[in-house]
Amino acid sequence: MKTKKSGDLSFTKTDDLQGRDGTFESMDLSSFTGAWTNTKEGSGQLPKVELRALNGELFFRAFGAGENELIDYGEAKCDVFAENTYKGIAMAFITGFQFNDIDVEISANVKLGVLVIQTYTKFRDGSNRLNYYAREFYGPDQD
Repeated sequence: MKTKKSGDLSFTKTDDLQGRDGTFESMDLSSFTGAWTNTKEGSGQLPKVELRALNGELFFRAFGAGENELIDYGEAKCDVFAENTYKGIAMAFITGFQFNDIDVEISANVKLGVLVIQTYTKFRDGSNRLNYYAREFYGPDQD
């Protein structure tokens, strides 16, 4: 098998070629939208998140676990990823938040009706705290 060098590529694998003729579905974001509650009671991560669709785009609002109340991260636009290049079934998204000395990158997907969120927290404050990863599971809010 020959190997092609990266650089000016219009595709990186054959799955990228599907749908190039313009026949594809618009993105269905409905599996993500709504309020979600962390299934791990007392989590020190994100007890609650909200997702909304607006004009074909997905927005993520995170609430961090504070000492006495939730910390509202605000809302961030998401980059959404489909099942493939032509079927508009939303499968995952990435987004992130930048605070004074902390960056939080987020990736998520829905699996069997459960929202799975991975957070990657990076400290830029010189405190020598280790950057860390967390993965938690969320069910649709019942309120």
